[in-house]
Amino acid sequence: MNREQTPLRRLWLALGVLMVLLQAAGFYTPSSGEGTLPLPPHGDKVFHAASFALATAFALLARLPWVAVILFMLGHAIASELIQGLFMETRSGDVADGVADVIGILFGVLAARWLARNPPEQREPGVTPPE
Repeated sequence: MNREQTPLRRLWLALGVLMVLLQAAGFYTPSSGEGTLPLPPHGDKVFHAASFALATAFALLARLPWVAVILFMLGHAIASELIQGLFMETRSGDVADGVADVIGILFGVLAARWLARNPPEQREPGVTPPE
Protein backbone atom coordinates (compact mmCIF):
# COMPACT_ATOMS: atom_id res chain seq x y z
CA MET A 1 0.00 0.00 0.00
CA ASN A 2 1.30 3.44 -0.93
CA ARG A 3 1.82 5.48 2.25
CA GLU A 4 0.82 8.70 0.47
CA GLN A 5 -2.62 7.27 -0.25
CA THR A 6 -3.28 6.00 3.27
CA PRO A 7 -4.43 9.37 4.74
CA LEU A 8 -6.63 9.95 1.69
CA ARG A 9 -8.20 6.50 2.04
CA ARG A 10 -8.88 7.23 5.71
CA LEU A 11 -10.49 10.53 4.76
CA TRP A 12 -12.76 8.83 2.19
CA LEU A 13 -13.69 6.18 4.76
CA ALA A 14 -14.45 8.80 7.43
CA LEU A 15 -16.60 10.75 4.97
CA GLY A 16 -18.44 7.57 3.98
CA VAL A 17 -19.17 6.65 7.60
CA LEU A 18 -20.26 10.23 8.33
CA MET A 19 -22.61 10.18 5.34
CA VAL A 20 -24.25 6.91 6.47
CA LEU A 21 -24.67 8.34 9.98
CA LEU A 22 -26.23 11.51 8.58
CA GLN A 23 -28.56 9.36 6.47
CA ALA A 24 -29.60 7.39 9.54
CA ALA A 25 -30.28 10.61 11.44
CA GLY A 26 -32.35 11.96 8.57
CA PHE A 27 -34.20 8.76 7.78
CA TYR A 28 -34.99 7.66 11.33
CA THR A 29 -35.68 10.94 13.12
CA PRO A 30 -39.41 11.20 13.71
CA SER A 31 -41.01 13.81 11.48
CA SER A 32 -43.72 16.06 12.83
CA GLY A 33 -44.56 17.37 9.40
CA GLU A 34 -44.28 20.87 10.83
CA GLY A 35 -41.18 22.98 10.58
CA THR A 36 -39.50 20.69 8.11
CA LEU A 37 -37.32 22.24 5.47
CA PRO A 38 -39.28 23.51 2.49
CA LEU A 39 -38.23 21.45 -0.51
CA PRO A 40 -39.09 21.83 -4.17
CA PRO A 41 -41.24 19.09 -5.68
CA HIS A 42 -39.40 15.75 -5.41
CA GLY A 43 -36.63 17.43 -3.44
CA ASP A 44 -36.58 14.53 -1.02
CA LYS A 45 -35.78 12.19 -3.93
CA VAL A 46 -32.79 14.37 -4.81
CA PHE A 47 -31.65 14.13 -1.17
CA HIS A 48 -32.02 10.35 -1.24
CA ALA A 49 -30.10 9.97 -4.50
CA ALA A 50 -27.35 12.42 -3.52
CA SER A 51 -26.79 10.94 -0.07
CA PHE A 52 -26.55 7.39 -1.42
CA ALA A 53 -24.28 8.56 -4.26
CA LEU A 54 -21.91 10.26 -1.84
CA ALA A 55 -21.85 7.42 0.68
CA THR A 56 -21.21 4.87 -2.08
CA ALA A 57 -18.53 6.94 -3.80
CA PHE A 58 -16.71 7.67 -0.53
CA ALA A 59 -16.67 3.98 0.44
CA LEU A 60 -15.39 2.92 -2.99
CA LEU A 61 -12.74 5.65 -3.02
CA ALA A 62 -11.61 4.31 0.36
CA ARG A 63 -11.02 1.08 -1.61
CA LEU A 64 -13.49 -1.01 0.31
CA PRO A 65 -14.53 -4.12 -1.67
CA TRP A 66 -16.98 -2.93 -4.32
CA VAL A 67 -19.35 -5.89 -4.04
CA ALA A 68 -19.59 -5.45 -0.26
CA VAL A 69 -20.16 -1.69 -0.62
CA ILE A 70 -22.92 -2.11 -3.20
CA LEU A 71 -24.63 -4.89 -1.24
CA PHE A 72 -24.42 -2.87 1.99
CA MET A 73 -25.83 0.24 0.34
CA LEU A 74 -28.67 -1.72 -1.33
CA GLY A 75 -29.47 -3.36 2.00
CA HIS A 76 -29.37 0.02 3.73
CA ALA A 77 -31.76 1.46 1.11
CA ILE A 78 -34.24 -1.39 1.47
CA ALA A 79 -34.00 -1.50 5.27
CA SER A 80 -34.48 2.25 5.65
CA GLU A 81 -37.72 2.20 3.65
CA LEU A 82 -39.02 -0.90 5.44
CA ILE A 83 -38.21 0.54 8.87
CA GLN A 84 -39.88 3.84 8.03
CA GLY A 85 -42.93 2.11 6.60
CA LEU A 86 -43.42 -0.56 9.24
CA PHE A 87 -42.12 0.85 12.50
CA MET A 88 -42.30 4.64 12.41
CA GLU A 89 -45.64 6.35 12.94
CA THR A 90 -44.44 9.71 11.62
CA ARG A 91 -42.68 8.31 8.56
CA SER A 92 -43.72 6.20 5.61
CA GLY A 93 -41.81 3.86 3.36
CA ASP A 94 -41.82 4.97 -0.25
CA VAL A 95 -40.90 2.89 -3.29
CA ALA A 96 -39.92 6.08 -5.13
CA ASP A 97 -37.42 6.86 -2.34
CA GLY A 98 -35.98 3.37 -2.78
CA VAL A 99 -35.64 3.92 -6.52
CA ALA A 100 -33.89 7.24 -5.84
CA ASP A 101 -31.55 5.42 -3.43
CA VAL A 102 -30.64 2.84 -6.10
CA ILE A 103 -30.07 5.58 -8.69
CA GLY A 104 -27.81 7.31 -6.17
CA ILE A 105 -25.84 4.11 -5.61
CA LEU A 106 -25.35 3.77 -9.38
CA PHE A 107 -24.16 7.38 -9.66
CA GLY A 108 -21.81 6.83 -6.70
CA VAL A 109 -20.26 3.79 -8.40
CA LEU A 110 -19.82 5.73 -11.65
CA ALA A 111 -18.36 8.77 -9.89
CA ALA A 112 -15.89 6.68 -7.88
CA ARG A 113 -14.85 4.80 -10.99
CA TRP A 114 -14.30 8.03 -12.91
CA LEU A 115 -12.32 9.63 -10.06
CA ALA A 116 -10.19 6.51 -9.63
CA ARG A 117 -9.31 6.57 -13.33
CA ASN A 118 -8.77 10.33 -13.45
CA PRO A 119 -7.37 11.50 -10.11
CA PRO A 120 -7.44 15.30 -9.69
CA GLU A 121 -3.67 15.52 -9.18
CA GLN A 122 -3.12 14.02 -12.66
CA ARG A 123 -5.46 16.39 -14.51
CA GLU A 124 -4.58 19.75 -16.00
CA PRO A 125 -6.75 22.56 -14.62
CA GLY A 126 -9.66 23.29 -16.92
CA VAL A 127 -8.99 20.28 -19.15
CA THR A 128 -11.39 17.36 -19.27
CA PRO A 129 -9.54 14.06 -19.75
CA PRO A 130 -10.42 12.01 -22.84
CA GLU A 131 -12.54 8.92 -22.28
